[in-house]
Amino acid sequence: MTGDVGRAYGAPRIKASQIARLGRGSVGVLELRTAPMASHEWRLVRVRGDVVDVHRSGDRWQAELLVSGRR
Repeated sequence: MTGDVGRAYGAPRIKASQIARLGRGSVGVLELRTAPMASHEWRLVRVRGDVVDVHRSGDRWQAELLVSGRR
């Protein structure tokens, strides 16, 4: 992959300009029962929780989740 790496909302973001397929494998989903942490960055995760707030931020929507009693 080639492109730019930056940060948005405190998390890393990739703007890929070109990608190359290197294999046929698939990535498994990590089920989280607690709020995501820095160690979960760049991982494919599924988080379940209650939506406690939704608001618009520019042209995007952002939702706050309550997971294991934490926002």
